[in-house]
Amino acid sequence: MKAITIKQPWATLIALGEKRFETRSWQTKYRIPIAIHAGKTMDMEYCEYLPIKRALQKHGIDNADLPLFELSLLLQN
Repeated sequence: MKAITIKQPWATLIALGEKRFETRSWQTKYRIPIAIHAGKTMDMEYCEYLPIKRALQKHGIDNADLPLFELSLLLQN
C-alpha cells in the first residue's frame, strides 16, 4: 500500500470528505487504496480561513485538535 503525506488542515478535510481532490505536480497511475498521512507541519494561514474553519467546526474539530504526524485515513474502494 502507498501513502501520501499532506499538511493539515488538508489531511483532515480529506478524511472528513470536505476536500475531494488532491493534485500534485507529478503523474501517477496509482489510485486506491492509499493512506493519508498528516504531516508534522500545519498550514496555519489556511487554518484561519473562514470556510475551512467552518468545515472543521461542522465536524466538531478546532484547529488545536488537528492531528500532526499520524495516519489520518485509509482510502479504499
